[in-house]
Amino acid sequence: MAVLESARVQLTATVQAQNAQLQESNRRLKKEMAERKAAEQALKESRDRYQLYSMASTEGILFHANGIAIEVNDALAKLCETPREQLIGMDILHHFVSPEDIESVKRKMAANDGYAYEITALTPSGRRFPAELRSWPGELSGHPCRVVSIRDIRQRKKTERKLIHSQKMEAIGTLASGIAHDFNNMLAGIQGNLEIIRHQLSDRSPHQKRLAIIGQIVERGAKLSGQLLGYARGGTDGNQPDRSESPSQGEP
Repeated sequence: MAVLESARVQLTATVQAQNAQLQESNRRLKKEMAERKAAEQALKESRDRYQLYSMASTEGILFHANGIAIEVNDALAKLCETPREQLIGMDILHHFVSPEDIESVKRKMAANDGYAYEITALTPSGRRFPAELRSWPGELSGHPCRVVSIRDIRQRKKTERKLIHSQKMEAIGTLASGIAHDFNNMLAGIQGNLEIIRHQLSDRSPHQKRLAIIGQIVERGAKLSGQLLGYARGGTDGNQPDRSESPSQGEP
């Protein structure tokens, strides 16, 4: 009987120990499953955030690993003139960046500085246009990758060209205005001296004809000066002289 009791006690202890181990294993398994589920949920949320950002962005967004596209947004597909599904798995840099800019782009992307830089973009149809790139390290579906934003800056370049042209025209206008005023001052001096000489000579003097010719030349110069002033002030009728700036035709 003592032997049976001892065996029963030992068996009970063994069963209790095994039950404890099973409970601990079950607890660890539940914990691991909860952690895995949380990690999967976090990964899904992270991917959803990336996709939400990339799909909603007006800029072209590229996720790539070693240059191979693993995700792109609709804006990039539009810039590349290629369906989004066809871009996945493609070496977009070699298809989208002009050949002369590829090496420079690779160096700048490797710098990990996130600074924007300009390139000449190239589409399958051969269309070239200026674009601004920005690159930084990222992660997609738990895997490290590079994130690249691509912005079409044609409109910005057009605006910059207009601004530069406007500034040039303003500078030319200022110069033309200064020249016209100086020219008017010289013409006024000539006109004044002509009037003095005319009054000193008799009406029958043979020099009156020459003086009249000089007066006509002064008048043409005044018209030219008026055209310069009209141009300097942004006028559209460059043929009309500015009489307020023309030399006086009266007595000095």
